[in-house]
Amino acid sequence: MKETNFTREKTRTGNFNCLEFEKGKSFILSLLLFSLVLFSTNTALASGGFFGKMLKKAEKVMVAQPLAESGVTMAPMMVACAAGDAQITSVCACDDGMGNVTFNVTITNWPIAGGPYDVAILYTNNIPPNTQIISRSGDPADPGGTVTLAFGPVSNHLAPAGTVAMVSIIEQGTNAATVICPDPFAYMVAAPLAITCPADVNLGTCPADLNAQFATWLAGFTTSGGCNVVEMGLAGAMPPDPCTGGTTTINYSATDDCGGMANCSASFTVPASSLIDPATDIADQLPASVDCSAYGTLPAPGSTIMVTNGEPGDCERTATLTLAAHANPGACGGVVTFTWAGADNCGDPVTYTEDVTVNPAPQATAANPGPITVDCDMVPATSMLAFSNGEAAPCLISGSVTSTQTAHPGACGGTITETWEFTDGCTPPRTTTVTRTITVNPA
Repeated sequence: MKETNFTREKTRTGNFNCLEFEKGKSFILSLLLFSLVLFSTNTALASGGFFGKMLKKAEKVMVAQPLAESGVTMAPMMVACAAGDAQITSVCACDDGMGNVTFNVTITNWPIAGGPYDVAILYTNNIPPNTQIISRSGDPADPGGTVTLAFGPVSNHLAPAGTVAMVSIIEQGTNAATVICPDPFAYMVAAPLAITCPADVNLGTCPADLNAQFATWLAGFTTSGGCNVVEMGLAGAMPPDPCTGGTTTINYSATDDCGGMANCSASFTVPASSLIDPATDIADQLPASVDCSAYGTLPAPGSTIMVTNGEPGDCERTATLTLAAHANPGACGGVVTFTWAGADNCGDPVTYTEDVTVNPAPQATAANPGPITVDCDMVPATSMLAFSNGEAAPCLISGSVTSTQTAHPGACGGTITETWEFTDGCTPPRTTTVTRTITVNPA
């Protein structure tokens, strides 16, 4: 690709000088461009003769405004453009960091056949006042109809902004001109692409605002400069899972339409959230001991309780624990282990046990039949006596026993002691004794 630069300068006579133009195949284009400049001061010359014929052959060209005074930038006139006209849709003015700017120009409705083509653009800026035409030679057709071409570099480009406009697209060999849209396209000079990554973060504990801290850290991945910058590495970035802890590493990179590439990386580390200590929520839920008859006041099997790790926000763990089956040990009492079990929202098992002492039910008692007096030959035989503690099952202790009697005093009379002894089945066993006196009259 060969480039030709034209600089317009106002002379003492008010005309413009063409300082340099492309030889060979670009000669026709050079004449065309030169005629455009002359058009601004001499309409008659541009509309007739050889130059007029070249303008007519180009079908549609850009008309440059005349300079009002020395130092005023030329700019293309706004014209009505058709949908199919070749036109500029994107301009990246790429600064190499040393004041040299290359224009990467995207053109749509580019010829899809034929060629090669010579193409020229006009760029303007105001620091210092400058208007310059840059051309390329020998660009091929593109079946897709869209191309991005580099023009320049332009040295000592001090202006931060300006415009770029199409001048011509001419097919070599046939000298056929493609219909163009000459409307100016504004540009801003892009500094070389640079990126910034935040410092690594290593948290000592899992914070309540984990997601917010991660978002703030993620916002530290930034770019500066460049043109049409494309960032990579941030999409879908998530903080480490608070259930397991860990590290999220971002490999951040960026490219732009000036050919810039940059990359950096940073890591965000957080420990796992603390496990649940269910004793914090369940402790003191149960009494240390309970009477047998009050066992029914304790939590029933299948009942649930919610427990947490006590960490609010993003690092909170919660679990619903279910009480396992348990039963009253019975009238003799004993120790019952209450077990709650479940899993927290991280899937980790949570279990808690607590023992409750069930006091034995009261001992069984019996009504004392009371003392009696009988004749010598009327001493009653031993008898059965019912014992009970009066409780409902499973705390009921009951039964019957046969009495024992001391020896008969004989014909002279005396006393007999009748005794009933009831022993329950608890450990250790408890015995209840009932006695009465039988007075025997002398014969």
